[in-house]
Amino acid sequence: MIRLTKGSRSVELVAWILPGQADWFTDGVALTKTGATYPLSQTQDHFRMEGRPMAVEATLAEFNETPNFAARRSPSPRTLPLWREVSYPGYKWGMSIDLNACTGCNACVVACQSENNIPVVGKEQVSRGREMHWLRIDRYFVSPRAHGSDRDAEATSDPAVAFQPLACVQCEEAPCENVCPVNATVHSPEGLNDMAYNRCIGTRYCANNCPYKVRRFNYLNWHNDGVYQPEDADVPETVRMQMNPNVTVRFRGVMEKCTYCVQRIQGRKIEARRADNGRGRHIRDGELMTACQQACPADAIVFGDLNDRGAAWRDRRRPAALRAPRRDRHAAAHPYLARIRNPNPEMLG
Repeated sequence: MIRLTKGSRSVELVAWILPGQADWFTDGVALTKTGATYPLSQTQDHFRMEGRPMAVEATLAEFNETPNFAARRSPSPRTLPLWREVSYPGYKWGMSIDLNACTGCNACVVACQSENNIPVVGKEQVSRGREMHWLRIDRYFVSPRAHGSDRDAEATSDPAVAFQPLACVQCEEAPCENVCPVNATVHSPEGLNDMAYNRCIGTRYCANNCPYKVRRFNYLNWHNDGVYQPEDADVPETVRMQMNPNVTVRFRGVMEKCTYCVQRIQGRKIEARRADNGRGRHIRDGELMTACQQACPADAIVFGDLNDRGAAWRDRRRPAALRAPRRDRHAAAHPYLARIRNPNPEMLG
């Protein structure tokens, strides 16, 4: 805690120094430490990539020199498959996120929270590492002056910011699936990493085995007796009204994570089966949107059937087309489109 004093007036504030924060100065103001501290809760406490290919980016000059820089910095691992390769003749769902477009606004996080009945656990639980967001926005400080994997080498001096949304990437060979003792997380015939909440017994093996740390455990029963007083007979009606009736309300002791808004997928499949006078049809490209995709103001997120290669290849904003561009960088099922910066050389100094 610090105290800012000017003349006879003063104000006490929390000081949180981050890389890239501008030096603060003005006349006639005294800054003193109060000796007190104030606890802050956050979900990310390390902001450097340490040379690892996370939020991959390059300058325009680097992109022109090495167009496939994203694939070269994060090559596919050369390991034997855990299971036989599976084909998906019907639907094969996939998502792509353009890091060039993402502004880190967190609209997708709020949309996911509302759509999927995710509880708000509060500051005290977040401070214990019990945040419940299915989707998070990782923020990294990077140096536009550096090159390649050393881009964050000078991040503490004069950094730029890189944002990377990250949800469950629906791994094709999901490490969570082969450690669950009750088959609560399994692969669907449409390429999704499903969750069967009624089977989950809360061992949290899946969370330990998840390399992206995108699974969340219900430590408390936030939707009823974890929040409301014992004399309350049930969850208040106003709270029930905010819940999505198409999504299960999870209970204490189970694991949960992103489902690619499977309730929306199933809803569109039902509508498609009823279409064309009951004859049914395939879900058309663009008919289905996840909550995060729908809320993104920058149109950074696209989602759809990767087997649909009709309109998809003509429109480079469609899911199937996004497997091909040179900025493509895979994180399991998520192909991220790497960020391209075009800084003014005179502004870099």
